[in-house]
Amino acid sequence: MKRILALMVVIVLMFSLTGCWGSDEEVVVEPEPVVVPEPAPVVEEPEEVFEVMEVEDPIAVKEEAKASGNCVDTDGGANYYVKGEAYNPEGGHDDDTCSRSDVYVNRLYEMVCEGDEKVRLTFECPNGCEDGACLE
Repeated sequence: MKRILALMVVIVLMFSLTGCWGSDEEVVVEPEPVVVPEPAPVVEEPEEVFEVMEVEDPIAVKEEAKASGNCVDTDGGANYYVKGEAYNPEGGHDDDTCSRSDVYVNRLYEMVCEGDEKVRLTFECPNGCEDGACLE
């Protein structure tokens, strides 16, 4: 019986000296870093006078773009304070829109024409954005 007890004590000592019982070290898991995408470049507000079209018949504007072979912008270009639409000669069109993101609440996506192509500009409205136009 003494031999068995002595053998058990030896086994316990071996496990405790070799670390088989586990470790008292605290394991810390570092979270993965969050990667935030770079915001789109923001254009400066132009110092221009705009010729704004009153659009009562969008189909007529679309036909005008097709017939002329040019893109047509109903708010006259990069006019951030008037909601407009850009129509290309192929018949497609896009509206000026405000961002729906909680991060970019004052961001306006302004559609303009460059030749016969529609181009989207990004603008930060100083007083907020609503219904496709900056608030004055």
